[in-house]
Amino acid sequence: MLSDPICLRVQGPFACFTMPEFHVERVSYPAITPSAACGILEAILMKPSQNPNPQRVSTPETMKSRPTIRRRKHTDSPAPPTETGPVLESSTAVRFTRHMKPYPLQLEISGPTAMWTRPDTGSSPVSYVAPTFSAVKGIFESVLRWKSVRVRPVKVEICRPIQFHRYVTNYGGPLRASDAMAKGASFQLFAMVLVNVCYRLHAEADWNRGPNGEPAESPDGQCAPHAFQDAFNCRLENGQWFYTPCLGWKEFAPDYVGPFRTETRICGSEDHVIAVFRQRSN
Repeated sequence: MLSDPICLRVQGPFACFTMPEFHVERVSYPAITPSAACGILEAILMKPSQNPNPQRVSTPETMKSRPTIRRRKHTDSPAPPTETGPVLESSTAVRFTRHMKPYPLQLEISGPTAMWTRPDTGSSPVSYVAPTFSAVKGIFESVLRWKSVRVRPVKVEICRPIQFHRYVTNYGGPLRASDAMAKGASFQLFAMVLVNVCYRLHAEADWNRGPNGEPAESPDGQCAPHAFQDAFNCRLENGQWFYTPCLGWKEFAPDYVGPFRTETRICGSEDHVIAVFRQRSN
């Protein structure tokens, strides 16, 4: 629920709202940035349960236009900066914008058995040939998960030929029929699983958007997707998990989860398409 708008006037002889592409010799934006505006508002009152969201800045008539500045291109860091400064709508109004391309994430996962259940196969489930959108998202979030970052899977590469195998297990959980539970009998579950699987998974890290499309703020004020990418790669190389990854069902543990291996090759004979159902927006 949004509160009533808050209006505040700030003035002073000097100000510097630093552009991130300048390091030693700082250059200011022509108007205040979103993070600086949040800092001014929180200097008056700050509560952990409330997050100010600056929307608009009015500037004096003396500021007629924004200076033209060309961004330097760095070949060793292809990811662009996340927060541009304010952009002039007219000579007296400023709106806040963010220009950011998603940061790529990738990992390789393999194991003896996998199960990516098809929803149309009923009580005897059959696996898809590759992990679904939600399964890939869950694998990436098993390494690292942040509230301010949204992980969006984009591609799965199959690195071994598809092999199906009949799988039978005895289920003894609470979802059995009442008479079976009274007798202490187990339920035999038949499934068609995959064996000897290996996948290369690709995803993108982006800001987790709010209800109005605005990006969520990082708790430490940094670029959340960029920091997430660095932390994700570090945890992946060190074998650290948010929770234990699996190949579909929890009992199917992988034998390798980590960066791409040089000896792994994409299987050219496998090319499949899995239908994705998108939620219709009103």
